[in-house]
Amino acid sequence: MYTNATNKSIRIAYYEYGYPNKRFVDSDKFVDWNYVIYMFYFLKGIIATKDKNFVVLEVAGVGYEIYVGKTFLDKLKINEEVKIFVYLYLKQDSWDLYGFEKESELKYFKTLNNITRIGPKIALKILSLVKIENLERAVLDNDINFLTEVSGIGKKNAQRIILELKEKISTRDGSTESGKDSADDNKERKTMFEALKKLGYSQEQIKEVVGKIKHDLPLEEKIREAIKILSND
Repeated sequence: MYTNATNKSIRIAYYEYGYPNKRFVDSDKFVDWNYVIYMFYFLKGIIATKDKNFVVLEVAGVGYEIYVGKTFLDKLKINEEVKIFVYLYLKQDSWDLYGFEKESELKYFKTLNNITRIGPKIALKILSLVKIENLERAVLDNDINFLTEVSGIGKKNAQRIILELKEKISTRDGSTESGKDSADDNKERKTMFEALKKLGYSQEQIKEVVGKIKHDLPLEEKIREAIKILSND
């Protein structure tokens, strides 16, 4: 990372694909976005506090506000030491950190974030609600309905994701079996959504509860468990 400290500001040079321009940090200093170096890859520290969509991670006496998905958020405990893979998203008026439990999620987040009109918030939401292997299966199957119902995104965004990701998903050794499992998972999720909708639950309620259900349960038990959780909310 190139830095040049002055009395007025710290200038940091970054490079981000496809977005070369200059933005002002103060009246006479600017960041040249033609040179991006990612400042952080992961942070390890203590969970100081939690909110509905972020945690504060204390690292060496500094508190970092990190936006995380609900599934990961529910796992994190106050005063617990954790390692969070992070992405620094830079805007004209703010710098936001997005955090992930796994390195693979961080890498996929970067891919989704680079898709037109997706952005970090939608990318984080998708990865919080959908397993990567299920997302890939939906992309390969052109399953727009799965992406819109489970992730809550619109059809146009679902089409963009399928278009952009299909060429990037490589065929892996043994992918036939894992692909079959992912396809079965997607069908189960659809069935759960349809069953719970018929019982009068909203799409937002269903999306929130689906991620809490144990993956290895039979479909009937998953639906019963979802109803139990929804009834107690």
